[in-house]
Amino acid sequence: PVLRRVSQRREISSVVALQAPLDGPARLFARHFQGSICSQKVLEALRYFRQRIRRPLIVVWDRLPAHRAGKVQEFLMPNNKEDYQVEWLPPYSPELNPEEPCNGVVKQEMLNALPTSLEELQVLYVALSDVSAIGNKFSKVSFVMSVLMLNEFREKH
Repeated sequence: PVLRRVSQRREISSVVALQAPLDGPARLFARHFQGSICSQKVLEALRYFRQRIRRPLIVVWDRLPAHRAGKVQEFLMPNNKEDYQVEWLPPYSPELNPEEPCNGVVKQEMLNALPTSLEELQVLYVALSDVSAIGNKFSKVSFVMSVLMLNEFREKH
């Protein structure tokens, strides 16, 4: 069989938020965007998550340029300091990123998918990254371990 790629570029990108209360089940929130993540999409996702979760957020970020963009940093300082606490992951540390296991589950589920268009890919991706689809497979332990590793790193530095 001949496999064709729809595009050489990333067609769908996601920003996720994990709510992991000690007294209840973990919940996953996601915002999906066509194309790569830019500062405007990061801001849209932050506002969405804050509105949905209705509590101050601890934002754990890798070093994606969109996270470090001037518009994003300006939004986070000082007016929104009460709503968002940013914690930076060490460079080159995907094993500490709580989003990576989520992405892994979606990618695993999509291994044999054969969407014929971008629209089919989007429908499949959104369905697979729904809380109910990932909820049973995403381990709360991986999130807790990521937070513990991050805390350990911060104490050492």
